[in-house]
Amino acid sequence: LAGLVTWVVYGTGVFGVREVRVSGTEILSAEEVRAAAGVRDGVALARVDLGGIEERLATLAPVDHVIASRDWPGTIAIDVVERTAVAVVPQGRKYVLVDRHGVAFHSVSAKPGGLPIARVAKPGPDDPATRSALEVLTSLSPQLAKQVSAVVVKGPAEIELELRGGRLIVW
Repeated sequence: LAGLVTWVVYGTGVFGVREVRVSGTEILSAEEVRAAAGVRDGVALARVDLGGIEERLATLAPVDHVIASRDWPGTIAIDVVERTAVAVVPQGRKYVLVDRHGVAFHSVSAKPGGLPIARVAKPGPDDPATRSALEVLTSLSPQLAKQVSAVVVKGPAEIELELRGGRLIVW
């Protein structure tokens, strides 16, 4: 009997994938997540490599982290947590959203309200100017952070905060 149950669960499509349910996305579409997850319809639910799904989705720039799980009898649930922007970097006619680690993860055509501009040449987690800008921004009190319109990194020890109302703080 145990062999029959094992065969039904692992070896047949009786408990196969019928749906891939995606939640938590705003930047990515559910279709983009499903495509990147690479889960085939009908595959035995017990055989689906959840860790593999999470690893594949982690390569998408907007994804901070993912939890993939089985929802018996036929659903793979994918809960996505997208990155949260803490600053924007102007790039040509677009703005690149940057998270707290310096990861540039999404481009938009208009500057989002409430986010300061980070004036750095090459945004990224390995860029010293990006790291400096984010370190300063994350060290500010909430009251002061709300007043910052831009952070300008001119050098490792030369950082300026442009405040709303035209005030300037040299860090």
